[in-house]
Amino acid sequence: MQKLLLLVVLFLAGCADKAEESKWVGEALPNEPIEEIETLESKVPIYTPTSNAIGYVIKQEKRDKWLLVNAEQVASHPYSLVHNDLLTLGETYAIDVEHNIAIIHIRNSYDYLVEPISTFETKRNEKEVIAEKQHIDTLLNEAINQKIHWQERLQKNNELLEDSLQQPIENFTSYYNKNIFTYNEDNLKAAAVNLIEHLNQFVNDRDEATLTDFIQPSVLLQEVQYLAKLINEFEIKEARKDGFYYFVNGIDDKKNDIRLTFIKVGQQFKLIGANFLTEEFLGDEKIPHMQIDEETAYSSLPGLQMFLNKNLAAIRLSVDKITWTLKQENKKVSVSNGTANFSCETVDVVDNNLILKSCKNTKNENYIIASFKK
Repeated sequence: MQKLLLLVVLFLAGCADKAEESKWVGEALPNEPIEEIETLESKVPIYTPTSNAIGYVIKQEKRDKWLLVNAEQVASHPYSLVHNDLLTLGETYAIDVEHNIAIIHIRNSYDYLVEPISTFETKRNEKEVIAEKQHIDTLLNEAINQKIHWQERLQKNNELLEDSLQQPIENFTSYYNKNIFTYNEDNLKAAAVNLIEHLNQFVNDRDEATLTDFIQPSVLLQEVQYLAKLINEFEIKEARKDGFYYFVNGIDDKKNDIRLTFIKVGQQFKLIGANFLTEEFLGDEKIPHMQIDEETAYSSLPGLQMFLNKNLAAIRLSVDKITWTLKQENKKVSVSNGTANFSCETVDVVDNNLILKSCKNTKNENYIIASFKK
């Protein structure tokens, strides 16, 4: 028992000695000076899919930096890569075509020297162009206050590239781990806007030729035939690529979602899907809508032939400025032209004229509503 007590006392004594020798964690850390953050040069390399350029940091606010660069050299794409220890994604925020200058915006944690620039000399199409300080300051203020709209950026970049000899840099897309350089976002947005404009033109004119170059599958083109509502004030919210497909999402004036899916055929984007081909836009009934003018031949309107053969329940015809809606109802033809509603016994083509016959509740018994090219 005495031996056991002695062992316990020795154990406790050993613990006490170690406690006296221990130190606080803060005391144990090495007392070395904190390494200062390196300030980088204002002159930085900038890379685009078609050129290598030099930019100058002319303003920085915390993580935000604005770089001055030769506008033609960065005109092939809305984005660029700025080289530091790592690559930073830059975006063109402002462009002055006349003085061949652009402002690229980047965000990172680096600290740069700021370049004091009074004049900026560049070459465009082998001609010297000089931008004075007031031109640079004006463009910088534009970039800081409001990023250039993508449509204006695309228009200005295309103008800068009109006589440019730039060629794609081999394997450039492999330098960045995202697919942002495998397509031009501004071109994709422009394709979507162009498509919507042609769809609206089709709704007004019913001329299928306005759409054939923009829509890929024939089945989708048939669905578009039923489109009756305009897509007004289309505003793009997102444009991106995923694999072989391109997606553009936006809204119309009533905040309805508009979603488009494209593929690229050669250099052209072609529609392969759209969410607006639904009842909300097509209406409760799918009614083919056709435009008839003096150059239209009856043989070119298979939908009308199907209606006359009673294989189609309804049809809508635009003739001059009048739109006629014809429906097969109770063995008669129900007629509406926007100002009047009545019914007729039959509708037929006689001597290249589309005629409503034996009509009731209207001024005339027979109507010629269209004439076809002989």
